[in-house]
Formats: sequence, structure tokens, C-alpha cells
Amino acid sequence: MNRVQEIALAFPRGVHQELFIEGVLRYAREHACEWSYITAPESLALSVLDLVGWPGDGILAAIDTRDEAECAASLAMPVVNISSALPDSPVPRSIVDNSAIGALAAEHLLSRAFPSYAYYGLSDVWYSQARQDGFRSKLADANHQSIEFLSAATFHTLSEGPGNNVWLQQHRALADWLSSVETPCGLFAVSDYRARQALDACRRVGLRVPEQVAVIGVDNEQVICEHSHPSLSSVARNDQLEGYRAAHLLHRLLSGDEAAPEAQVIPPLQVVERDSTATFAVSDDRLQTCLEFLHNHIEQRITIEDVIK
Repeated sequence: MNRVQEIALAFPRGVHQELFIEGVLRYAREHACEWSYITAPESLALSVLDLVGWPGDGILAAIDTRDEAECAASLAMPVVNISSALPDSPVPRSIVDNSAIGALAAEHLLSRAFPSYAYYGLSDVWYSQARQDGFRSKLADANHQSIEFLSAATFHTLSEGPGNNVWLQQHRALADWLSSVETPCGLFAVSDYRARQALDACRRVGLRVPEQVAVIGVDNEQVICEHSHPSLSSVARNDQLEGYRAAHLLHRLLSGDEAAPEAQVIPPLQVVERDSTATFAVSDDRLQTCLEFLHNHIEQRITIEDVIK
């Protein structure tokens, strides 16, 4: 009987990470990998920084900071990176196609014919830049541009002390920016968490979603997307395939093989449309009503009389 290998899951846990883990488990089952998994005992976040001196066999890690990158490079055991926060990685990685995510979001918003577009992302985070580039490129193909608002990333802290919460400061700054945006506008946010912030900020400054600002995020996190008001449209990642490919990389490394230096890039699945983008930006109210009726009843057989009603 082969020795069971200890694999650390060193990344924050959430809905799309659970799907990623399903992909890892499927690969392990299909290839008879004798793997046992460790996570943080109480919290939902484990970093490679916490694994220095750990006597395990391999790590699947989200390497989001330079400190984590240096740590991963120094470890004797195989590490596979599942994060695209940094432009380069000291270890092999399996990541989503961030440029394609941005392009898919742009296509969805362009189909609503908005006169203006905006991007809400993160500063100094590579996947945010890549998503913005894909968004911007697809808009340029249609002779449109976007304005942007970038917040500092909060990978490991949301507070600088009592009464000085970073996320509250960012929320106020986002609301101020949104109040100056030309409407109607199609807004793409770097993640569902940031898209939810945009929904709250719109409500704070009296902007109607989706009529004045239509919002789309990334990750298709069910608890956020389906339980926001309005419900949130999102670009769904192929998290299971990403996990499957990451497990394949780790398996090769554990077997003594060398992995290719370039990242394995996984394309997104689709846009999951919900209420936050269920509108059309046309100046004639009657035409907008007709378009929304046709969109909401696209699978039904309808007549002119139905539309007039």
C-alpha cells in the first residue's frame, strides 16, 4: 500500500474555492492518488507563510503577496500556485483566463447598448489589471472606452484599528466616484465582493440599478449574487477544471517530473445574468419597455398584442 501523502490547501475558503476543491478531489479519485488534506483548524484561511517547517508533501496555495512568493520559493516541497494576484509566480500555477473574463463581461454589457462604461478594480493586483485589459480591449473593438476606479487590495487585513476600517473608507470613496459617473452606465467589477460594494454604493447615492448603473461581477458566488438586491449578474469561472489542472500539476511534481514554466490558463464558463444587468440603455421609454419585455419572455411565443399590453 502506498504511503498517504499530506497535501495542504493554503488559500482562503469560499464558494468558488469549494468548487476548486471538488476538481482536486475528482483528479485524485481518477488517478488513485493517496492524498490527505489539511486546512486551517479554526479559520477559513491558510497561507504558505503558516507552513514553514510543516512536514507535509505538497501544497496548493494562493500566492497573493511578495512575502508569500518568497516563502513558496524557499520551501523544499512542491507548491502549485492557484492565484493570479502577482504577474509572475515562483512555482507552477493553474489560473483562470483573466483577460477572457474581462472580455466576456464587456460583451454582456455591450449587448445592453450603454453609452458609457466603467471598471471597478484593484490597484497593484495583476488579475485585476488583466481583467481590465480584456474589458477595455473588447470595448475598444466596439468604439467605446471605460473609466476606472481602483481600490487597494485587502488580502489579509480589512482594519487599521478601531474606527478606521479600510473597507468603510473604500466604500465611501466608491460612492463618491459613482455619483460622478455618466449614466446610464455599464459597470464591471473585478469580483462579486467588489460588485456587491458597488450595489451598496449606488444605493447610498441614489443611483438605480440596473436602470442607471448596470453591475456585473466575477466568480458567481451564490450567497452574494442571488441574495443581493437586486440579484447580481456575474462571470462564472470554471473552478472545477482549474482545481483538476492544479491537482495534475501537483501530482507531476510529487512524482519527480518538472512542470512547464508557463501557467495553465482556464477559460471562464459563461455570464450568469441576473437582475443587476436586466435592462437596455435606450432613450425612448416605450422602446425600453418593449425590449425588456422581449428579453424577459424570450423563450415564450409572444405577439405584438402581448408587447403592447
